[in-house]
Amino acid sequence: MLWAQKSYTSVCSVHFATDKFNLTNNATQQLDSFIKEVNLSTDYLIEIEANTDADGTNEYNNILSNNRANSVREYLLQKGIVTTKTRAKWNGELKPKFTNDTDDGKAGNRRVDLKTTLYKFENVADLFSTISKCESKI
Repeated sequence: MLWAQKSYTSVCSVHFATDKFNLTNNATQQLDSFIKEVNLSTDYLIEIEANTDADGTNEYNNILSNNRANSVREYLLQKGIVTTKTRAKWNGELKPKFTNDTDDGKAGNRRVDLKTTLYKFENVADLFSTISKCESKI
């Protein structure tokens, strides 16, 4: 059954301890809530963007943010999210959301942001119209 076409973005952020990429209980609870929302849609695209604070070298922070992105992505896949509907990237320390001059700011920068575009379609014509728009961007 197809529903009224809607497109909206859902955002979720999970945070990490210093130098860690394992998911905390709080992070998995947030991701579980996020997954429930995603599963209400007939189609979706999830963008996973991982970050670090500015402590450590650029090389180390790139590896750490890559590991954080993979940790979140693997959790989503274990919970039934489709692999081809996820995109992951990692920024290391290059895109801070907060200052790296304070402990609170650094804590806020040790995160993975998930942005999801959710779609629902009223009929098959709406579905094909959306597909053709996506194909023209490729």
